[in-house]
Amino acid sequence: MGNQIGIHGKKEKIKKVVMFIVIVLIISIIAIYFQGKQKGGIIGEVESAMVTHASEVSGKIVSCPVQLGSPVKTGDVIAVIDDTSQRYMVEQLELNVQKAQLAIGSTTIGKGGTADNNYSAAKAAYKNAQASLSKASEDYRKAQDLFAGAAISKERLDTAKLAYDSAASALEGAKSSLDNITDQTASNSANLDVALLQSQLVQQQENLEKYTITASCDGTIMSLNYKQGDMVQLGYDVADVSDASEKYAVFYFPKDHLQQLTYDKTITVYLPHNAKQDSKSVEGIIKFIDVKSEYTPKDLQTSANKNRESVKVKALLPADCSVNPGQEVRIDIDK
Repeated sequence: MGNQIGIHGKKEKIKKVVMFIVIVLIISIIAIYFQGKQKGGIIGEVESAMVTHASEVSGKIVSCPVQLGSPVKTGDVIAVIDDTSQRYMVEQLELNVQKAQLAIGSTTIGKGGTADNNYSAAKAAYKNAQASLSKASEDYRKAQDLFAGAAISKERLDTAKLAYDSAASALEGAKSSLDNITDQTASNSANLDVALLQSQLVQQQENLEKYTITASCDGTIMSLNYKQGDMVQLGYDVADVSDASEKYAVFYFPKDHLQQLTYDKTITVYLPHNAKQDSKSVEGIIKFIDVKSEYTPKDLQTSANKNRESVKVKALLPADCSVNPGQEVRIDIDK
């Protein structure tokens, strides 16, 4: 009986020793884990400035050569919108410019020759332009009524409006040509007419360029809201590009230690092990400190800021820093 009690006591003692060892191991593992979390400072995440690429015209997207995540360089085509109507307007203005240039050599009316022929042609053109504007105006009014009743699409309404604007512009040009020919100083007026038409042509050529949306910076396509065949309206965001030259290390810092941070303070940012550059750390410059406090997101928590109110901070990284948005970095503010 005594031997059994002794054996049982030894087992209990061994059991307690084993439990103690297990507890010590668990505590050690936790300590090592948090030391690893603390190594290099606070955990942060790389974020790039987003550049919005909005459409400056309305129409159907006929080409979209990029995809979500595609790298782009400044000037690369993001999307092309159908520019048929705009190209037609440019071609018409080019012809009007050529016609106006030919009229510069005209003389006064009443002496036969080119002047009289020009006057007759200009008068006929003016009457035709009046008739065209009258028809375009009526068509546009009908289109507005139909659109209000949901009988036609916005694209057809825009087409009717474009035809009306083109007819109004043509009438203005025809009237200007007629007035110049009937004026005794027609030669000088013709020069002014050419200058006016050339100015209109330049404006419409600039508008034509807006139908091709190009990247305004080097970076990566982070959002793509339209695809080939979609209709896009004026002012709508077609794509967002992360600017490769403007990257930030975003981290959360305890609110009660906020006095350690100031704008333009230089900090050390430790890069990921797979960063493609020799130096594993770079200098960051604090450019943003949020005025609102919140709890640190779980994936950016360390023992220093867990369950504590923190503020969001952004530090600008060097333009040549080889990190990508979403990568984890570590922050040391004690520089």
